[in-house]
Amino acid sequence: MEGGYNEGGKGPATTDRGAGQPGIADNKVAADHYHHREEDVDLMAELGLKVYRMGFSWSRIMPDTSGNPNPEGLAFYDQLIDYLLEQDIEPLVTLYHFECPQALVDAFGGWLNRQMIDHYLRYAEVCFNHFKGRVKRWVTVNEQLIATVAGIMNGNHETDPQKNLQNIYQMSYHVSLAEHKAMALLRQIDPEAQIGPVCAIQVVYPYSSRAEDVLAAENAEELMEFYLLDLSVRGEYPPYVASYLKSHGLYPETRPEDAAVLKSSTPDFIGINYYFSICVKAKEGPVNYHQPPFWVSEMPSTPATIPT
Repeated sequence: MEGGYNEGGKGPATTDRGAGQPGIADNKVAADHYHHREEDVDLMAELGLKVYRMGFSWSRIMPDTSGNPNPEGLAFYDQLIDYLLEQDIEPLVTLYHFECPQALVDAFGGWLNRQMIDHYLRYAEVCFNHFKGRVKRWVTVNEQLIATVAGIMNGNHETDPQKNLQNIYQMSYHVSLAEHKAMALLRQIDPEAQIGPVCAIQVVYPYSSRAEDVLAAENAEELMEFYLLDLSVRGEYPPYVASYLKSHGLYPETRPEDAAVLKSSTPDFIGINYYFSICVKAKEGPVNYHQPPFWVSEMPSTPATIPT
């Protein structure tokens, strides 16, 4: 959406590095919102929109590892948000929408490392303080499932399938810790504001009334969406997912003090991205472990069914 990938002091993001690869759109210009923000907002107002669900580019506000904000980046969002408010459009701001600062990936591996939690919290702190009173609703992270699975977005390019899955769930755990710390921090800085996650929620139907298919559909929902909601709302894995991760050597590394962090806050709302429903049947035959558990497809020799 934003474009302006190397302007206004913005640092490189993982999504910038991905541009130009086969099958991946070049987002360096995108919709060029960076240069046409007022025109875009005017069109929103003409359409009668009352809320603009937008996202900040973390690497525009924090271009390096120093933790110091980029004044030009903040100024861009100042201008955009002030103009939205002039047009009576509420800015609903997402802190983390897939884009990861490349500087943090290069420095210590991004979300694979617990250091990322502190960097995210510093970024959130700057945003909460700077935009206090103007932004009334914040999104912690958009679709954590995709944010942690897609290596082109988070910088995880592990080729070993088992290690890759371990990385995915470790990153997801770190994102959840960061999310809860951010929710607690906002309550200190701006108690009037609201905050919550946005999840992709798909309705999962069993392929038939067979008990095996019904159970497979329930398990697919747990692995695709409900475990993330449980972490956001309850601060713990649901029993099935905890058991699955432990039995498959995928349970993340934790610390004793994490439990208190995960239980310390709850979201004010849950955002839902709904694209389509899916139909699931019990898996038969070999499993393709090159894919995450929630997309347990047929082996590559046959057409993939996502998920089965």
